[in-house]
Amino acid sequence: MESFALFGAGKIGKQVLNYLKAHGRDVCYFIDNNSDKWGTNIDGVPVIGIDEFVSKGYEYYVYVACGAKNQTAIMNQLHEAGVNNCSIFDATKLWKYNKRETIVSYSHNDDMEDVILYNVFHDIKAVFYIDIGANDPWTSSVTKLIYDHGGSGIDIEPIPELAELYPIERPRDIIVCAGVGKEESQMTLYLQGMVSGEGSTLNRDNIDFKNIQSINVSVYTLQNICKKYITNNQEIHFLKVDVEGVEKDVLLGADFDS
Repeated sequence: MESFALFGAGKIGKQVLNYLKAHGRDVCYFIDNNSDKWGTNIDGVPVIGIDEFVSKGYEYYVYVACGAKNQTAIMNQLHEAGVNNCSIFDATKLWKYNKRETIVSYSHNDDMEDVILYNVFHDIKAVFYIDIGANDPWTSSVTKLIYDHGGSGIDIEPIPELAELYPIERPRDIIVCAGVGKEESQMTLYLQGMVSGEGSTLNRDNIDFKNIQSINVSVYTLQNICKKYITNNQEIHFLKVDVEGVEKDVLLGADFDS
């Protein structure tokens, strides 16, 4: 049975590996120009550089498995290294083979923000986020899709009726029932209409004083929230801020140097 090596230890290379395995083909090596990947393995397949591949005299058919913009350069690199038993893998085979993932968006007004974030961080196993102005954990949530795919984070929501839903729906998350600002204080949160999270603001100038409710809320700085809840040098992959007009105060209370 013919054995293969794949040039390109990235996302496309992984897809080609799965395709070949599913069709009973033996993939023995990944070749990659990124030296940081050498000595690692992908699903049990070791990653090496082209010099090592050539020096060992490996007699495998090499598929170029990378983005279109790099394919010609890699083919030239292989030929210059004396590897002629090679070709560019036909990506249309992947389109026919791979099942399309069904993704449900929960973002506000069908803006697909959560789908965009999901695609950006798709290869990270445990995305960590901070969601300021989290609203409820289902409707209009930018982070629910990420959570459903293994992510977790800190949800900050000042309306108690909404914050109380998070421990039930998001047991991995940390919920902070408070506002966020440039300094710690007590402030009035104005609610336009029913307690739904939509139209709520700490900025009195943003309110049309019809059908108004108000509640007193604690306000913390983002810096202090991170100091309290971020441990073990946890990387924060993204910060979402939706606070109806006081975004500047949120950022002024953050420490982006730590």
